[in-house]
Amino acid sequence: DVYHKYVIDSDVFPNGVQDVKFKVRGRKVYDPRKDDTAGGSGDHRDSDETTWEWSDNPALINLHWKRFGGAIDIPTSRFDMSNIAAEANVCDEMVTFTDKNGDSQTEKRYTCNGVVNLKTGQRSVENQLLSSCLGRWERVGFKYYLAVGAYRGPATLTITETDLKGTGNIKRRPYPPLEDRCNAVTGNIINAKAFYQESPYTPVVSSYYRTSRDGGRYLETPLDFPYTQSETMAQRLARSYLEFEAAADTISLEIGWKGLLCNPLRVIVLDLPTYGMTGKEYEVVKRRYQRDTKTWYLELKETAAAIWDDTIVPAEKDLTPNTTIDNTT
Repeated sequence: DVYHKYVIDSDVFPNGVQDVKFKVRGRKVYDPRKDDTAGGSGDHRDSDETTWEWSDNPALINLHWKRFGGAIDIPTSRFDMSNIAAEANVCDEMVTFTDKNGDSQTEKRYTCNGVVNLKTGQRSVENQLLSSCLGRWERVGFKYYLAVGAYRGPATLTITETDLKGTGNIKRRPYPPLEDRCNAVTGNIINAKAFYQESPYTPVVSSYYRTSRDGGRYLETPLDFPYTQSETMAQRLARSYLEFEAAADTISLEIGWKGLLCNPLRVIVLDLPTYGMTGKEYEVVKRRYQRDTKTWYLELKETAAAIWDDTIVPAEKDLTPNTTIDNTT
């Protein structure tokens, strides 16, 4: 606990006593990478809070909130800890990029810092925390898997027309709906360089999508990053969000035994020339098995390494080609 005692002086406080803020290291969290009973190295234990440490790693913080932020605690047995460790490593990677002034900068790929407002509700806080790494939770069977914003290829598995179950029952949406399109991303962060005040980050704008896809219309998406405190990190997040939303080619199909290999988050190649796809990479979003027909149902979304480049500048081109349907129009 902290308290303040002031001697009120109108010369020192002409507008009254101002709000006081503290820069602190907050909640300690469990890190499976530091648990030698969970495939890591160290003395962290998921059931012993005294072994935990402070971290600004979004994967670890999102794990903590998922476990303890709801009405009922979720045991670690419901999570794939090798997945959490891998995603935490992605967040901790140091990336180098050129900022808006042309200077070379290096920082962690993603960090998560801030104060949780419990009045906003569990789901709202979860979405805000996930925004710090463009993350999402996927549920596979009885386990939760975390996916932070990253490229998970290159693919080592190819689905061809011979793998389809019958005709494959292919359903495809090759480009984003009009209401979901954007060519500009704007928003606010809690900026560490502005005394931790809320302030706008430099907008990320794509003239390519505006002119080539959107008929010259300016389509802005407001996107705040309340747990991001670096403007350049926010710009990288906004740029990846813009490119990720633009690469909106989604497919559902039915296949045979190869579906067993198509775990959610895995990147695969679709080589279906009859359907206009040749050597195109997709990430498995969802998977379901129909036992009586021995059929795997897959939901896929196109992906590419360039979507997750560590840059603040949009690519100004189609990053996911190899299809006869132009997904920029």
